[in-house]
Amino acid sequence: MGLSDVTKKLRRTTIGDRREDSSDEYDTSGDSSDSDFSYNSDSCSSSGDDRPKDPRDTIVIKAEADERNFRVLTLSNGLRCLLISNGDDDFSSTSSNSAKESNEKGAACLTVKVGSACDPPQVPGLAHFLEHMLFMGSKKFPDENEYDSYLSRYGGHCNATTDFELTKYFFTITATQLDGALDRFCSQFISPLLKKSAVNREANAVDSEWGEGLQKDSERRSELYYSLFQPGHPWNKFSCGNKKTLIEDPKKTHKIDILAALRKFHETYYSASNMFLCVQSTETLDRIEKMIKRFEKIPSRKITLPFLNASVPHINHNFIKYYPVKEKNKLLVSWYVPSQNKHYLSKPDDYLSSLIGHQGKGSLAAKLKREGYISKLNAGITDSNVVFSTYEVSFTLTDIGADKYQEVLAYLFQYLAMLKKVGPNKKIFDEMTKLGEIDFENEGIDEPIDTVEDLCENMTLFAPEHYLTGPYIFYEWNPEHITALLYNLVPERMVVTLQGKRFQNECTSKEKWMGAKYKAEMLPQWLLDKLRIKLDNPGMISPFKLPPKNPFIAKNFEAKDCDVDSPPAIPILIRKEPNQKVWYLKDETFEDPEAYIYIRVFTNKLVNDIKTFTLLYFYTEYVMYKTEEKYYQASLAGLNHLVDAGIDGWVLHFDGYSDKMYKLFKSVVKKYSNPVRIDKNYFNAIKEKLVKEYKTGLNKPDDYAETIRAQFVQKDLFLPLDIAKCLEQIQIQDLKEFDPKSLKGFFVESLYGGNVVGEEVLQDYSSTFFKSLGIGTEKEIENLPQDRAYQLPYGRYRYHCKNRNQNDINSVVVNYYQYEIVSFRDVLILEFLETVMSEQYFNQLRTRLQLGYNLYLTATQTSGVTGFEFTINTQANKFTTKEIDIYIEKFLQWFNRYLNEMTSSAFSEHLDSLVSDKLSNIMPADEAMHLMWREILSQEYIFDRDRRAADILRDITKADVLELYAKLFKTSVRKISIQVEGNPYGVDVSEPKDREDDSSHSKSDDHVTTIPHMKKLTREEIVSWPTLTEITNIPEFQKTKCKILPVYRMKCEVVTRDCTDPPTAAPSSRTQGNVRGTAI
Repeated sequence: MGLSDVTKKLRRTTIGDRREDSSDEYDTSGDSSDSDFSYNSDSCSSSGDDRPKDPRDTIVIKAEADERNFRVLTLSNGLRCLLISNGDDDFSSTSSNSAKESNEKGAACLTVKVGSACDPPQVPGLAHFLEHMLFMGSKKFPDENEYDSYLSRYGGHCNATTDFELTKYFFTITATQLDGALDRFCSQFISPLLKKSAVNREANAVDSEWGEGLQKDSERRSELYYSLFQPGHPWNKFSCGNKKTLIEDPKKTHKIDILAALRKFHETYYSASNMFLCVQSTETLDRIEKMIKRFEKIPSRKITLPFLNASVPHINHNFIKYYPVKEKNKLLVSWYVPSQNKHYLSKPDDYLSSLIGHQGKGSLAAKLKREGYISKLNAGITDSNVVFSTYEVSFTLTDIGADKYQEVLAYLFQYLAMLKKVGPNKKIFDEMTKLGEIDFENEGIDEPIDTVEDLCENMTLFAPEHYLTGPYIFYEWNPEHITALLYNLVPERMVVTLQGKRFQNECTSKEKWMGAKYKAEMLPQWLLDKLRIKLDNPGMISPFKLPPKNPFIAKNFEAKDCDVDSPPAIPILIRKEPNQKVWYLKDETFEDPEAYIYIRVFTNKLVNDIKTFTLLYFYTEYVMYKTEEKYYQASLAGLNHLVDAGIDGWVLHFDGYSDKMYKLFKSVVKKYSNPVRIDKNYFNAIKEKLVKEYKTGLNKPDDYAETIRAQFVQKDLFLPLDIAKCLEQIQIQDLKEFDPKSLKGFFVESLYGGNVVGEEVLQDYSSTFFKSLGIGTEKEIENLPQDRAYQLPYGRYRYHCKNRNQNDINSVVVNYYQYEIVSFRDVLILEFLETVMSEQYFNQLRTRLQLGYNLYLTATQTSGVTGFEFTINTQANKFTTKEIDIYIEKFLQWFNRYLNEMTSSAFSEHLDSLVSDKLSNIMPADEAMHLMWREILSQEYIFDRDRRAADILRDITKADVLELYAKLFKTSVRKISIQVEGNPYGVDVSEPKDREDDSSHSKSDDHVTTIPHMKKLTREEIVSWPTLTEITNIPEFQKTKCKILPVYRMKCEVVTRDCTDPPTAAPSSRTQGNVRGTAI
């Protein structure tokens, strides 16, 4: 049932008949204003008395346009379920063939209400470890790789996450194969094998996951806070675990059998009564209900969660100085408060966060930016569970702000004093309620895997009728809840964290598991007294005020009638002139009230001119930063914009409700096309932010390796450190004198779509943009800038370097194999290879050989030149980069045999799965628009690429794949191995260099072949492996060994239509043209 059907008064008062307040600002007299905007508690109450006895009678409130059907039920073993059917439902259907024949996806998620908070103190990380082990086979499906292999064969994948109180398992697959996937999925919870042979391998996987987190400040800080909670608190634990906590300490120190501990944890907490299941399919609800009956075999028992009666945690020291990995100054002010989950009907935390985190006029953020103290502010709940919630206000500080952090704190409490003085404001709450309902009613439908994951967590938080609306809708006006939370935000209860590289010498303490360096102390009493005075004296003159009424909230959500005849889902060219192309795509599938605008401005002035590019980039960033105060309310109302610079011009993007889109568009274009007033504090803040970002952007080894790969292949590439140098040289006078219109030689290509019509595109949007930039009708640019690529020489090369962060243990190897300028057919064969190889790449190199937790492969395209890229993140104390390179080569040899022995039926299954993906679910309007814009950016214009791809894929044979595979990886190899080596002594590691592989001699558990699994390398293999040709100077290598390739574009004929022409019959697919290649 639709939201509007349940609360008709609500929709009438919020969308249609609500009286407009002529005041520009809210009444600050607290909750004295009256409003008829409220949810009817009779229809939406979450109390037990009003809840239907039978869960199947529950009406899940949904958006009016949501055509999905929902059913809530509880299985006989107590497992609570939410079923989702994508289409028309036949409630009497019992046929197994009732599903629609389609290429859509199905998905499922099972959430267990247990996590790291239940880890025994002797085995930190046990819940996370069990999450890994559960995938390693069941009694019904004993092969370790059966579940992953089945999903992979039918276009699916899976994942799982563990936090302190929840563990989630989820997957997606072609909907027609959902029943088989559910069978394998369910068996893991009924009777997991928890094999002894998998213990060491999966402990290594957990260890690698922990190792990757060692250089992430957010994870290091979180673990630091948990370690400082009072001893014995359920959250005072190391949640991830590593090999030391899971293998070595249990065995040597505590004499614990880890396998027995895993089984006990599973038997204790993995009870059906402690689980939630969400399943989405194209089948009818009755058919889905039959599918999930197998979950009744999951054992159910009475359990007690030990953390339910825990107290709100506290930290003895209220001032923490933290030495970060990344060069970023931050001030974090945290309060541990009673759990806010129970207040989801009134959402007091959302109310306060919308004000404290506001970026508009009169806000805390606006004041601190004007002072030059911060570049960013965030406020809200960062962690919330059944025990407590963490309310945090986070400031990204400038260097000046880091010196003045006490003043930042004073401004924060002065703002909180203003909120206390005015009290909870009903009109602000009403506006938030209105925005929440607008967002809910117009929220697009996510991919099934995202839907089930989100809703399965919602099932643990909200009443069944609110599973969908819970995160969006404000049901109750409860000023007492707001006041209670606000009165928790006091100086005496806060924990202040000051982060900066300046504290290197002060931070002498070290957290045990993540290695965070810190110093914990007490804030001086005089500062606490000063902040208390600020908080208790709201009568003093304040620079702050509540935000004005939002002028950007949409009122009209009606779909506009299309005035241009066009093929379905295909953009047409409605204007073509010497200096512009205007594309138009009307959304007639979803009748989405949103409009989407993409504009690309080409100029020859930027090509090969890094200084001009950097100045334009600085200018766009500066204007975005400075105008955030002006346009912040537009973003709250669902109107977004982005302006970004590139090496050949700049790109503008707008999306949001069309009702107020032109108002925003006209204002933004005017701002960006004229010189702006330069403020010294703003200038210094944005310059400092950009320089730091570009200087430290390559500190992560995977980013560094990928940048090096791009440097080898792309001709015109501005490198981060070169951009940083140019940014450092920019002075305030340079920005004052810069005028975007001075970059003559413009060509504009744009795409307008969604809820706009062709006439307004040409008469309003396009004409406004051209007038603002001062572009005439004459041709200003002869040839558009083109990306060019280097062709690598034949051979096998290596570029080796050290991790830029000398303390980082992580290494990354990227093996790039360049192919050539290819046809559309070859591109699809490479894509097919990517699909088929991925599952075995993961299975052999991660699961079995434990090379690293994060590894992936991808078929790449750079300026029309294709290639294949293999990436493995590992730890330097476990493997050298040379060894990783050899393992990738050995995998290619292994996979060649695997591919040769693949049965015809298995090959067809993989091919059909890829075809199904190409023809799968109709995309939401925003995704479809983005896909069309990518075609325009590439200048290929193959708008029906997926349909054409499906037709070509059906004719691809195994011989075609083997021929291309041999050419790419064996006979015509153009390879570069980029190896970023970490520091094996970067962190304290007490474990031995264990590469144990208990199953390397077993046969493959994939039904496709019976070839043996890969084996670990011997010392002889490593020593005797052929040495790669070393590269030490990339520019010299490009100059002497490489050649610049012509630009190659795959193109098809495009449909043109003047929007003033009378309607004609839509052209056939033949009119849209065939794909052909063009060398430029």
